[in-house]
Amino acid sequence: MEKLLEKVEDLLPESGQPQANLSPAERLAEQWRERLAANTMGGARSAAENEEARWRTAEQEVRNAQAQWARLGPVPPDVAGPLNERFQRACRRFYDQRRKAS
Repeated sequence: MEKLLEKVEDLLPESGQPQANLSPAERLAEQWRERLAANTMGGARSAAENEEARWRTAEQEVRNAQAQWARLGPVPPDVAGPLNERFQRACRRFYDQRRKAS
């Protein structure tokens, strides 16, 4: 539960970047995916298109985390309660910021 929570919290933009907390390897992988997508589409994307692509990628990661969260087995209420509240709050904050960026 804590790993999923950290994953979503790490996707929350702190400086307007949805993936500001990525490791160097994750950043490199993201850049590689963006370049592959640009090559596939036949040209470079604009900064706005890149930003939108980053948001879409981050949104998919949040959705995956939510799906994994829903599949978690039984957890004692005293452990699950605070973590569940934090997880739901992080997801809401992400989606609120996603709407503002659109």
